[in-house]
Amino acid sequence: MLTLKAYAKINLGLRILRKRDDGYHDIDTVFHRVDLYDEIYLEPSSTIKVFSNESNLPTDEGNLCIRAAQLLREYSGIEKGVNISLTKNIPIGAGLGGGSSDAAATLIGLTKFWEVDVSQIDLYKLALQLGSDVPYFLKFGTAHATGRGEILDYFDINIPHWIVIVYPNIHISTAWAYQEIHNSQFSPAAGGQATHHSHPDME
Repeated sequence: MLTLKAYAKINLGLRILRKRDDGYHDIDTVFHRVDLYDEIYLEPSSTIKVFSNESNLPTDEGNLCIRAAQLLREYSGIEKGVNISLTKNIPIGAGLGGGSSDAAATLIGLTKFWEVDVSQIDLYKLALQLGSDVPYFLKFGTAHATGRGEILDYFDINIPHWIVIVYPNIHISTAWAYQEIHNSQFSPAAGGQATHHSHPDME
């Protein structure tokens, strides 16, 4: 068995700059990792399955851990399977990147578990297929993120304060949140930028 930790993140500010032709939004934000994490356990299997303590979590291809394992298997050409046991501590739909972090941790863990040799560039490309902010979780630290969240510039930061995360038990879909942003909200006074201070996951 291989045990993994998938850490949550917060956004230290978020500017939504414009809607792109591909349907995504260009953003300007800072991703910062926090100590809250999900736990992932990988065990040998002939198939790819996921099990979770969270009843609302999909266990089919709607689960990013399943998709991460399938992508890596297609990339490597191997036929191995895995049982993924996921203990959720990061609330779902809270803007903390739990699903994306789980996917990134699964990708990294399976390269060791299946003994797959993957370059950092290819691992980044696989992560990006899963979601715009999944590549961020391939490394530790804080990063300035632009583009749709995939252009990352990591840097060191020392925040001499406690960070308190308050979750009101309200689930907000990332896709819905971005769909609710309309062109009229891109104010000319803000240089064509819509500024939001909530913390939705990246698309």
